[in-house]
Amino acid sequence: LSPSLQSSVATSIASNVVYSGTVHVKVVKADGLRMHLCRKPAPLVMLRVSVAGVAQPCWLKTNPIPHTRSPEWDQEFVLPVTDASQAQLECTIWDTSDAMPIEFSHFLGEVLLNLAKLIPYNGHYVEQVFFVKQGKTIKSDLEATGMLRLGIRLDVTRSLEEARLDKY
Repeated sequence: LSPSLQSSVATSIASNVVYSGTVHVKVVKADGLRMHLCRKPAPLVMLRVSVAGVAQPCWLKTNPIPHTRSPEWDQEFVLPVTDASQAQLECTIWDTSDAMPIEFSHFLGEVLLNLAKLIPYNGHYVEQVFFVKQGKTIKSDLEATGMLRLGIRLDVTRSLEEARLDKY
């Protein structure tokens, strides 16, 4: 979230409360992505949620858009969230035009979003532009550039952690 939104949000999330549900993500568009192999990439976005550092095993993907540094996807996804207070949305951008990538040479960058910051906006759609950054988990020697516009709605319910633990 933007610094002005972050400063207006009181982030007093109780450690014994679990916020589970879904996150609805609309991948709107990107602007100014870097070139790859001296040509415009065919970018796609891969999405997943990780909770407390443990990533979901499967990724959801947009369709690749050929020959552009400013793709428009307008694709929507729904991902499960087991505990938003400890979850992160991972959006990685890849060039699909490279038929034989070397390691992560086709990695164009990423946007990581702490879902705990969206808990106060539960049920409300928020659309924002994020800077595409170098990877924290995926390393590349090539600089990431550009911006990614995402629309996000977090739909979670609160439950006490003790109640969740009683089920096991």
